[in-house]
Amino acid sequence: LGSIDADVALAPVADLDAGPAGGIIGDRSFGSDPRAVASAAVGFAAGLREAGVIPTAKHFPGHAGAADSHDGPVVVDRSVEALEATDLVPFTALVEEGVPLVMLGHVAYSGLGPMPASLEPAAYRLLRDTGFDGVAVTDSLGMGAVNLRWPFPEAAVLAVTAGADLALAT
Repeated sequence: LGSIDADVALAPVADLDAGPAGGIIGDRSFGSDPRAVASAAVGFAAGLREAGVIPTAKHFPGHAGAADSHDGPVVVDRSVEALEATDLVPFTALVEEGVPLVMLGHVAYSGLGPMPASLEPAAYRLLRDTGFDGVAVTDSLGMGAVNLRWPFPEAAVLAVTAGADLALAT
């Protein structure tokens, strides 16, 4: 069958900085202004591509200053309209520039549904509505927001059923 040689970076982080520098997103973010973050993330992705590395925009639809989803379930009361006005701006810019992979995070948004975004069909529909036609990958299903609620095989099935093309496990 042969092999495929591909270098993929799970970056750039397109989340807005909405929390403390020592928070879960913290200094991994390019800032708090959606347009500035979009510009920096697009530039970062372009630099990766120039170096022969495939970029991945993460953590769609944005982390929204939420608690750490590594530790357990996280729910944010935010409408789709609020996400579109802020958190989605960098992701939309990256999609417009042709980013080939987008990672969905594990934060649940009241405006999308009860499941973490990585397992929520409405989150995948929202992503595809941006025009994205690349690979949608989950964040690690080993994180507490998922693995404390569902066994890995069940979480993987939920993710793929929701719209994921690839389920990440660590």
